[in-house]
Amino acid sequence: MDAGRGDHRALAVRGRRRLRTPSALVGHVRAGAQPERDGRHRVRPFRRDRRHRAQAPDRLGGTAVFSVRITLAITRRILREVFRDTRASIFLLVAPGVLIVLVRNLFESAADFAPTGAMMLGAFPALSMYMVGSTLVVRERNRGTLEAILATPASRLDFVLAYLCAAVAASLVQAVSTVAVGYTLGGLETASPPWLLGAMAALCAIFGMSLGLICSAICQNEGQASQLVPGIMVPQLLICGVFWPLPVMADWLRAIERFMPFSTVTRAMTAAREHSYGGSELVVNSVAMAVLTAAALLGVAAIIRRRTA
Repeated sequence: MDAGRGDHRALAVRGRRRLRTPSALVGHVRAGAQPERDGRHRVRPFRRDRRHRAQAPDRLGGTAVFSVRITLAITRRILREVFRDTRASIFLLVAPGVLIVLVRNLFESAADFAPTGAMMLGAFPALSMYMVGSTLVVRERNRGTLEAILATPASRLDFVLAYLCAAVAASLVQAVSTVAVGYTLGGLETASPPWLLGAMAALCAIFGMSLGLICSAICQNEGQASQLVPGIMVPQLLICGVFWPLPVMADWLRAIERFMPFSTVTRAMTAAREHSYGGSELVVNSVAMAVLTAAALLGVAAIIRRRTA
């Protein structure tokens, strides 16, 4: 018995390193770590396995720490995926400006076009970003990319924030091109400066992307996502005042329009056109869009999850 204790003490002080106590060893073994020994039978400090640490879930289903590096990496991948598709690039950057020019030719003068043109600066970017965002998550899920991302140390919060960063980058480029076409080729005149209309167009595009992402998250395939466009977006676009003035609509249509999410887009752009810097109505509708965007992104984070363990 004494010889065994002596050997144990000799092993403990060898290399001037003390062994962990038995209780500490048990605690680490329970935590999932494995002891490591080298050729000289010296016990190395116990470390929790990195894979085990990376899969420690938080309430959003990923790692407990938000990573800027991971979020930016996913953002770059999303932007490459979006702009790699020629049709998506044309739809985002070219289609809104072309539609503005076409609609401008339906009016006799720039003054007649101004009410519709200002709303189009926000409505068409929001619609195009919705169309792109409505297929992104379901496409990631069907390709297996979503499973691969969630199996890494990236959390669902990283995933959603990456989509938000990608939407911000794409919307800024889209807003510049759309506003430039509206003021040059469309002859648009507004009480607010063009940069404010551009900022509002970018906010509307981010809002449209968030609506598209939440619709994509609840769909099982791209066919279901495409069916939501005529069912959700087209009715809102028809009664929000872009194609027909609100004052001449029926009372029950105007009552419905007040509760449509898309009405915040047209009301904000109308306020920016009529009043210098939009006034209080612009602030209210901008805050409403920001709140709805945050709610939609949180909904996406709550819905998406790994299907395999």
